[in-house]
Amino acid sequence: MDAVYNRYEQKYILTKAQRDILEGVLLEHLSYDLYSAPGKPYVIRNIYYDTDDHAVIRHSVQKPVYKEKLRLRCYADPVTDDDTVYLEIKKKFKGRVNKRRLPMTYGDARQMMESGLVPDGDNQVQREIAYMIRSTDIRPGAVIRYRRTAFVSQDQSLRVTFDEDIMFYSQESVRASKDGGFLPVLDNPDLVLLEIKSVTNFPLWLVRALSTFPLFSRSFSKYGSAYRTYIAGGMIDDPIPDQP
Repeated sequence: MDAVYNRYEQKYILTKAQRDILEGVLLEHLSYDLYSAPGKPYVIRNIYYDTDDHAVIRHSVQKPVYKEKLRLRCYADPVTDDDTVYLEIKKKFKGRVNKRRLPMTYGDARQMMESGLVPDGDNQVQREIAYMIRSTDIRPGAVIRYRRTAFVSQDQSLRVTFDEDIMFYSQESVRASKDGGFLPVLDNPDLVLLEIKSVTNFPLWLVRALSTFPLFSRSFSKYGSAYRTYIAGGMIDDPIPDQP
């Protein structure tokens, strides 16, 4: 069964020390999500679809009013053919994010990626993904891997995540890396990405918690930042602000 999410998202860059303080406040109001219990980070691996000339991410980093991405999300590391993964189409319009996801086994996903085809299927999400792949000639390309700790409200309307050790892999990164593998997206290992996803306005307690730090919401894309650093050669002006 597919799932649909429609919510506002805000992102912040903070230090690990700030993360530790904020985590204590979050636990007074939220619970760890299913994957994070009992408070341990889990690995997420996203495989992004793009064209050979990176047309999807080149459009995205220009910060248009509307943009969309297609990715395959894996929660197991390493992932086996029997593990459940999610093919996701993510759209953003004027600050509001709509995400639709389609679950499948990794074995089926791998066969689909190798063939470049998605069956039309019986549901709207599957038909939409199949059309997007056929009409734009996109294929699996870059991989983003990171460790996440996530918190969620009881009614699921508020979700807060910390992402660290964000790494990037592609054919370009293989050529750029001395080890021929993953490269860091954030150049400072002490930095953490905070994402807040809410169906409505942020609760007052969360606004107060954020105001105790010199934090400012900003546009940040893991894939976009990796593209800027390792593929576009730093030509896209999207700097990471200095931290106190």
